[in-house]
Amino acid sequence: MNNRKLKWIVLSLFVVVLLGSLLNAETQRGTPKPSIPYTHVVSYETQYYLHGPQQAMPPQGKFRPGTKVIIIQDMGSYVRVKSDNGIEAAVSAESLRKIQ
Repeated sequence: MNNRKLKWIVLSLFVVVLLGSLLNAETQRGTPKPSIPYTHVVSYETQYYLHGPQQAMPPQGKFRPGTKVIIIQDMGSYVRVKSDNGIEAAVSAESLRKIQ
């Protein structure tokens, strides 16, 4: 095979790979992410506990009012939730309001 044909084949393969990766990236960007059916909203600023509501440990953070959550587990006066920003934690059940 002469040099000219080899360069043409290599260039063609490069273009095919490049176009394939660009098309794949565009397809992935256009794919909508499944939405979580959030059921509750945080009514007022409330502390959350990542590992459970043990009183011996300080809270690891706070949810702002309006944060959307879904209840994962009912623990009595506390519930385990997953928030719209991905935090999974225990919060006071009374701090939540059901979304209508």
